[in-house]
Amino acid sequence: MSGFQIRRGSKTAMDAGTFSNAGEPLFDTTNNALYVSDGSTPRYIGSPRRTEFAYCRSAANSSVAQATEIQVQWSTSNTVVSSSSYYTVAADGITVVKAGKYLVQAAITSYATSTAKGLEIRISKDGTSETPIFYSYQDAAYRRGSSAAMLAIMDLSAGEEIGVRSRGVGGSTGTVWIEADDSALTLTLLEEG
Repeated sequence: MSGFQIRRGSKTAMDAGTFSNAGEPLFDTTNNALYVSDGSTPRYIGSPRRTEFAYCRSAANSSVAQATEIQVQWSTSNTVVSSSSYYTVAADGITVVKAGKYLVQAAITSYATSTAKGLEIRISKDGTSETPIFYSYQDAAYRRGSSAAMLAIMDLSAGEEIGVRSRGVGGSTGTVWIEADDSALTLTLLEEG
């Protein structure tokens, strides 16, 4: 039990009195497990862990032509990453360092020219579009603040990159613009392995 650490109280080392205080919380740093003392023995409660996540915002305005799919570009400086042991951020998206089950969320804000009314967005894995498809439509030209939000739970292998691909839809010609700094991509680790 040399890996135990007391989370409250004044004890700093393991000895016969470590478990004598009933209700004393103990954390095993070796096995990432939480215990509570019943007065003589530690009782296992669970394994808390911190949430590992990565967040990035869109880079400069992106022009998305009708029916031509592009990879949304992300800022590599406007990011929040809980740990580089889990994620790296590049212009095409977020790469996971460890295999596991991840929650993928994206919110894309756009506006359009008079003849291009909407935006189709998909989560991409290693640059290839995944399903399902999410849509955002404007009812007037240059209407700002139209957005599409999407989320998925995905099993990812170490080294896979998650991003967003998009294309203009709903009009005969024209361009849809993805706003700089107004779109976001987030990955959250749900379960490692």
